[in-house]
Amino acid sequence: TEPGHGWDHTKVDPTETAQVLAKRLLEGFISFTVYGQHYNPKTLALIQPADFTPFETALEALARQMRMAMQSEQASFLSKLMRARGEALSFIGYFDDNSVKS
Repeated sequence: TEPGHGWDHTKVDPTETAQVLAKRLLEGFISFTVYGQHYNPKTLALIQPADFTPFETALEALARQMRMAMQSEQASFLSKLMRARGEALSFIGYFDDNSVKS
């Protein structure tokens, strides 16, 4: 997605590598201010796809374990999962129904 203030296209240099360009755009995003004030919070990630593989593998393993626990209806797991969801900080996303309160 694009940040509300847009990307700093003055940082684009077609002679640089994609990694350097991405880093410059990320730095511009982080340092952007409006009348000296930062928009907060800011969230943006720059990852190397090859470095993502171990995380993806671990996340898939966790999802399998959670699915097995839910399918077996382990009461302690379901109770902990519902409690964690109830205590988690929620944000309204683009696809969320704004009329629904969680």
